[in-house]
Amino acid sequence: MKNINISLKEYEITKSKEEALKLEWYNKNKYLNSKDIDEVKKINTLSWIQIFEIKPDNRIKAKQYVWIMKINNKNIQILPKIFWDKNEDILKNLLYMLSYTKKLKIKESDIASLWKINDLFEIFIYIFSKELIELLKKDFKKNYSLIEENSGFLKWKLLFSKHIKNNLFNKSKFFIEYENMDENILLNLFLKSICQKLLKQTKSKTNYKLLKKCDFILKDIDYKIFKTPKELNRLNFNRQNKKYKNIFSLWKMLYFWNSPDFSQNIEDNFSILFDMNILFEEFIVEFMKKNKNKINKDLLSVNSQLSNKYVFINNKFNLRPDIILNYKDNKKIIIDTKYKKIINEKNKNYWVSSWDIYQMFMYWMRYFENNEDKKIILLYPEYFEKIEWEYISEENINIFIKTINMNFNLSWKEWKDKLVNQMLNFCY
Repeated sequence: MKNINISLKEYEITKSKEEALKLEWYNKNKYLNSKDIDEVKKINTLSWIQIFEIKPDNRIKAKQYVWIMKINNKNIQILPKIFWDKNEDILKNLLYMLSYTKKLKIKESDIASLWKINDLFEIFIYIFSKELIELLKKDFKKNYSLIEENSGFLKWKLLFSKHIKNNLFNKSKFFIEYENMDENILLNLFLKSICQKLLKQTKSKTNYKLLKKCDFILKDIDYKIFKTPKELNRLNFNRQNKKYKNIFSLWKMLYFWNSPDFSQNIEDNFSILFDMNILFEEFIVEFMKKNKNKINKDLLSVNSQLSNKYVFINNKFNLRPDIILNYKDNKKIIIDTKYKKIINEKNKNYWVSSWDIYQMFMYWMRYFENNEDKKIILLYPEYFEKIEWEYISEENINIFIKTINMNFNLSWKEWKDKLVNQMLNFCY
């Protein structure tokens, strides 16, 4: 049966069967049945985090996680809500954001190679195959084991005591020890199996060529089918093979999909879940670090997640601002990123959370010195309009509300410059 692709944005809800059947013929199968919902419930339970909210009529509501899930004959991909364009443009921007973080090993040059791909599954295959080619070319893992045998040839090392014991009256034999190289180690068997499986599944010519290269390097490895993730429990990562560990969870996801080994570390199994709250913050921080001199020539440092201040004495209730900018001339700016939608309704305080404002007050009290030129910014993604606002307290504590527009092709230089200019405007 042909797989059905369903794309959602964060907090979007899938269609019911009745809603789907009213749509065009190419959309009428894009609904979930009771069997699919049972799989979703299982994933929610096993992950310990509610990735989806179950709704009536066999519908699910996506949350803040960008992910792809394969259930039965359906591929469900969840995309970021802050981008409005076509899926392929959204995915390019997602990859660009990921290239600035440590979540996956993606280079900006890779994004150009993926411009035709509008499927998160194919993108994961691309990342897997590119990474694997690099690893195998530099560091193809093999095992060397010591073999002892009574041989007709004297080679390597003669085990004298065992030779005397076994060959005292047999002058034609030698009891020896030698090293045997074995390429069929568990890691290689698994990699071979993934390549073979993905070669049958990929629809991308680029990915097919990359996987064929991987498969050629592994041509002498035996083929083995892995039925459960538990078969990989014997695979230990050490100093020799630790380079492979970074993307091991991605490999398991591509091979087993909804059957990760939940007896192991949950965070490892779901490390390819992208929480957009975290990703938005990480991207802003890393982009600022990389473009520090363009944003402001007086900007000395961009620090993230400092945690050396507390609400109370004796280190009670840690305060951890997202970003602290330190400038020349005793100036400091604190930025807290909030991946939330705010709208232009002043009577509702732009829907800014009271708790976020109280939190900024504590940052002001603990992280600023009296003689500093200081500023605090709550930074939100821009949705439909730019919002700039300032709250001023009786104690002259100023908290700025700012939005940043990322709804364009982030990988183009002119738009990267536009992003820098936006930061320059609020980091003055």
